[in-house]
Amino acid sequence: GALRPDILEERVLSALIEFKVEEVRLPALLFGLAEAADALETVFSLSLSGLLSPDTDGSLPESIRRLGVAARPNGKVNVGLGRLRRPEPAPGD
Repeated sequence: GALRPDILEERVLSALIEFKVEEVRLPALLFGLAEAADALETVFSLSLSGLLSPDTDGSLPESIRRLGVAARPNGKVNVGLGRLRRPEPAPGD
C-alpha cells in the first residue's frame, strides 16, 4: 500500500504494522526487511507469532535463526478472557 501524501511528514512515537504471511514466504520477507532497514532513518523491531497445533512442530524460532535472524521464543498466550460470555442457565431454569 501507499501512505496518503498529506500524512508523509507526520511524526509518531510508535506505530504497529500487522499482516499475515505464509511461512514459506518468510525468508523473502526477512531478507526484504533487512534491505529496507539499511535505508530507514529509524529503528524498528520485528515480532512474529504463529499458532501451535498438533500439526505444527514449533520449529519457527529455529527456522528464523537459520536465516541469520536472532530469535527469542518468548511466549504470549491469549486465552480469550476478553470475550463476553452468556452465563450458563442455573439447574432447573
